[in-house]
Amino acid sequence: MIALPAEITQPLSAVERDFTLAFTADGLPDADLAVTGFRLEEAISSLFQAEIALASPDPGLDLTALLDKPARLTVLDRYGPPRHVHGVLALAERGDTGAHHTRYSVLLMPALHRLRFAADCRIFQAKRVPEIVEAVLEETGVTAYRFALTEPHPAREYCVQYRETHLAFIERLLAEEGIAYHFEHTEGAHTLVLTDATKLAADAPGAEAIEYNAEPGGTVKGPHVGRFTWREVVAPSDVVQRDHFFRNPVHDFEARAQASVLNGLTRKLEMYDYPGRYKADAVGRAFTRYRLEGFRAEASHGEGAGRCARLLPGHRVALTGHPDPALNRRFLVAAASHAGSQPGAAEGDAGDGGAYLTTSFRVIRHDTPYRPDAPAKPRVEGPQMAIVTGPAGEEIHCDAFGRVKVRFPWDRSGRADDTASCWIRVSQGWAGASWGQMALPRVGQHVIVDFLEGDPDQPIITGRAYNAREPVPYPLPANKTRMTIRSKTHKGEGFNELRFEDEQGREEVFVHAQKDRNEKVRNNHSERIDNNWVQSVGNNKSVEVRSNHNEAIGGNMTLTVGSTAIGSIVERGLTALSQGIGSVASALGTIGKAALGGNMITFIEKNKSDTIGAVHFEQIGMAKYTHIGTAWELTSGSSISLTASAKFTENVGRDKLVQAGNEISFSTGKSRLTLKASGEIHLTGTELVFDGRKSVKISGQKIKLN
Repeated sequence: MIALPAEITQPLSAVERDFTLAFTADGLPDADLAVTGFRLEEAISSLFQAEIALASPDPGLDLTALLDKPARLTVLDRYGPPRHVHGVLALAERGDTGAHHTRYSVLLMPALHRLRFAADCRIFQAKRVPEIVEAVLEETGVTAYRFALTEPHPAREYCVQYRETHLAFIERLLAEEGIAYHFEHTEGAHTLVLTDATKLAADAPGAEAIEYNAEPGGTVKGPHVGRFTWREVVAPSDVVQRDHFFRNPVHDFEARAQASVLNGLTRKLEMYDYPGRYKADAVGRAFTRYRLEGFRAEASHGEGAGRCARLLPGHRVALTGHPDPALNRRFLVAAASHAGSQPGAAEGDAGDGGAYLTTSFRVIRHDTPYRPDAPAKPRVEGPQMAIVTGPAGEEIHCDAFGRVKVRFPWDRSGRADDTASCWIRVSQGWAGASWGQMALPRVGQHVIVDFLEGDPDQPIITGRAYNAREPVPYPLPANKTRMTIRSKTHKGEGFNELRFEDEQGREEVFVHAQKDRNEKVRNNHSERIDNNWVQSVGNNKSVEVRSNHNEAIGGNMTLTVGSTAIGSIVERGLTALSQGIGSVASALGTIGKAALGGNMITFIEKNKSDTIGAVHFEQIGMAKYTHIGTAWELTSGSSISLTASAKFTENVGRDKLVQAGNEISFSTGKSRLTLKASGEIHLTGTELVFDGRKSVKISGQKIKLN
């Protein structure tokens, strides 16, 4: 049973008792329940609790009919309106049965207390804290609430409820935003009030002012304060916070708040914290101010006791009649504890001896901002797995910073698209100013997500991992010596790959380009092949050299042009020389088809010089055509031989000079013409025919005719 304490005020006799305690419960509206005592604890940003002791002539009341049903405790006196405490029953208990009555006790709490028994892991995006709180309240059936806000409370890009009860979650958010809550009561309801400004506080109903009366002895009737003390407490004078945001990584986001009233502090007491959990300077300044005001809310406060059940946390009250004029002023009630007893309320019990009604309370100046203490934020204890998500039909979904979205295993929303989470940064193996490594996780991939400072609101992808749904590129452990970087064609079949094989005797570097491979070298490009080098080009090959082109070949060089050459090198050499890369066709691509016959065209813009150390041999199947624009010079160190199997034709447009150092001979069959360097000319034949169509002239010093 609930133990009700003896309080400081003097017990009242039956004649003196000027108050009545009453209780009604919706679950048992006709039950005969008398209040024998109660204790009520109330405070700003706390759930009120009213422990109520009851007596009934009925020993068999259905406790389940009471539990979680609306109920009301009422304190009635002649000094003001009834003081109602409305809520729902969180506990119902049956005690001993006496001669006339059975003892019962109940615990009355606000409907908000139900949020202690519901928890979730979920994500809110692009919502203001008031909107988030409203959503949580509505879904849990708390509909009697109102906001009284003066601050902007901007939307949060990403806000996670992680392994928190609904109550812990909204209390944390409210405290971070400097929002306190309290309750208002009527006969039939209680209302949750959420406010960020004490200046909006209303006067306590029926207790706008309360008299200080500390006269010893006698009985003081009516609401009063019999004891009041004022306290000055050491508290931080400054709060400084910093944070980091990747959009402005060199900015420290430092925010500072300093108290204007130090209530006697002789030196600065600075509370510095990191991270401040904000991403904008304006928000940082507000959050830092809220924290300072929270530290200093009760740096100056009063505590008192007396009798005034109408003192209500979150409301104002004026103290009057105090001998210290400075204390006769308005205050904001921060907390109150009420207790009362009426032992003779149950019919047939003894009289009202020992009845009392007492109040103890704590107040602050009415113009002092009241900010609740922020509870510790849940931490994610280590990395988590998640699946990359994106819009329907998309395989790669990212923003300008290479961030992606994911769905966590604990997220029950069912969203697996581009709304599943906020944009999450992806750790890369190397990152600099427009340089480094970039490999974006793709939709459906499993990634490893860590959290900055363990904060569920600040995820960052730190890695990726294979699983049963996403196997490794090559079977293991059969290919345990193989390291690879393999991509996948976007919205298609295929891949690009850079692969390393470290098996002894099979060492290999393998490059596969699904379509194009381009290289750009700004200076020199050197290659050294100690054995063989084979190239297979499926279609065309072009080489452009801006300056000189030198090739040195130690053995033979064979250049075959035409369709008969296709496949000859690959079949005889490439497969044997390239063991370890698999099928040549799949590794190097399908061999291109050429038209029947083949041509070789060489174009040289300026000069071409060939130097051959021994023999130059050309074999041409059909004809050779040489066209020379200006001059042709052919020089031989020994001899030149021209042979035509059928016909040899020379056609000179103007002059032809044939010059020999010794003699020139023209011969065919039995005819011969010889021109000697000495000047002799010999013409020999079986028959000489001179046919001058116009004339024939022969001149000489001596002419002999035989």
